[in-house]
Amino acid sequence: MTKLDLLITAIVAIIIFICFFLFVPPVSQIHQLREELLQEQQHHQNLESEVVEYERQIDKIKRNDPEEIERIARDRLGYGREGEEIFQLEVPEKQPVVPSTEEIVTP
Repeated sequence: MTKLDLLITAIVAIIIFICFFLFVPPVSQIHQLREELLQEQQHHQNLESEVVEYERQIDKIKRNDPEEIERIARDRLGYGREGEEIFQLEVPEKQPVVPSTEEIVTP
C-alpha cells in the first residue's frame, strides 16, 4: 500500500466513525426514551380507565338510574334527602410555620 492508499483509508475510517456517532443515538438517550415511553403508556392506560368509568356513569344517567342521580346530586351539588342536614367543611390550606422572634436563639 502506498501512502496515498493509507491516507484515503484513514479518511474513510474517520468519516465512518464520525457518521456512526452523529447518527446513532447514545445508549443513555435510548434508555431515557424507553422510560418515557413506559410512563406515557401507563398514563394512556390510566386515561382509558377513566374513559370507561365516565362511559359507565353516562350510561347510568341515560337509563335514569336513581342511585347514580342521587350520588351526583349529593357529591357534586351538595343536595340531601328530606330531613337531612348537610354540613360542608372547609379545610384551611396549610400555612407555613414561621418561628417567632422569641424562638430564635442567638449565641
